[in-house]
Amino acid sequence: SWKGNIAQYAGRLHRDFEGKENVIIYDYVDVHVKMLERMYQKRLSAYAAMGYTVYAPTGNDGANVIYTVRDYQETYWQDFQMAA
Repeated sequence: SWKGNIAQYAGRLHRDFEGKENVIIYDYVDVHVKMLERMYQKRLSAYAAMGYTVYAPTGNDGANVIYTVRDYQETYWQDFQMAA
């Protein structure tokens, strides 16, 4: 099931690795496509069932921002580099 896949992916992130202190899951969604938005909402509930919480930033760090095809790439790659 898809919930099993999410649990498996998250579990892989929790494997021990030298220097790792926290696990952060970046989840991207196109809210302009209803089916993708519904799938995202289901993933959020699956994350919550595993004990994850949504990060609520106190500044403008890009969370909860809607990007377009013209302006997402820089932030996406910054997130990718931070996750590596």
